[in-house]
Amino acid sequence: MAKVVIIGDSAAGFSAVQELCAKGAGAFEPVVISRQEQPPYKKSMFADFLSRAAEEKALFLCAADFYARQKIETHKPAEVARVDVKKQRVALKDNSKIPYDYLLIASGSQVKLPDIPGTGKDGVFALDSLERAREIRLRLDLAPVVCLSGSAAECLALSRALHKAREIKIVSTPKPDSFVSDERVEWIEEAGFTEIIGEGSELKAVKLAGGKAIGTSLVIFSGPHAPRTAFLKESGIRLDPEGYVLVDERLRTNVENIFSCGSACRKEGAMEGIKSWEAACAEGAQAAVNLVSLERGVPSCQQTS
Repeated sequence: MAKVVIIGDSAAGFSAVQELCAKGAGAFEPVVISRQEQPPYKKSMFADFLSRAAEEKALFLCAADFYARQKIETHKPAEVARVDVKKQRVALKDNSKIPYDYLLIASGSQVKLPDIPGTGKDGVFALDSLERAREIRLRLDLAPVVCLSGSAAECLALSRALHKAREIKIVSTPKPDSFVSDERVEWIEEAGFTEIIGEGSELKAVKLAGGKAIGTSLVIFSGPHAPRTAFLKESGIRLDPEGYVLVDERLRTNVENIFSCGSACRKEGAMEGIKSWEAACAEGAQAAVNLVSLERGVPSCQQTS
């Protein structure tokens, strides 16, 4: 039985696990490594969760006991330290080693905070995990002014979800044509924040590139995004200059038995933006299909999508 280690319990990673259970039952042994203790969840529903239009249970992609019922080995929560391609094993930060026959990198992405003073203040959040979404939701009722920064599309979605309860300041560019200003929501097209101001650890305001300051106790960054692939830097697996895993049309890396899918990877020669939840799921399933085909010796021209 071939052991398939999946790094990441993302939408893509979970989709790959489901496909392995369906197409490779009895021939593959999936092992899931995840930074998060809870089941995989749908990040695209964070706006609904923050606005209380959806409760937390609606975000989860499976029941808490899914992996146990499927008899799938898990390491949760766990951090990957490095990948040893020659010895075919994944080393965790607790020094445990997990061998593999095939490796699937589905470690997802994270929001990259700007390199400015004050990002460590209490009240500054990167919206890239359920843990952060929970903390933000608890603070929303106590924050009369919320500052949003990130991609225009993500900021617009968040502002529409939150604006009924509080004043919103959006610092992003370009302003979408579909944005409608009102007395509660203001779109500021400036270069961004230059400093986050506070007393001690407490957040008080943000300073903009033009010199203007906005008083706030809550700042939410929804972008820009960067792949979670720092553990691959010395592995020999090819990354692009931004840290994305480079894959071919079959989602395979430069190492024959290693695949990648979702927000952690890019196809060679492509300039892809943020992948949708649906696209990430489709890639996860496709990566699993291609992996199964490789193990069974099916030529690439006969692989089905």
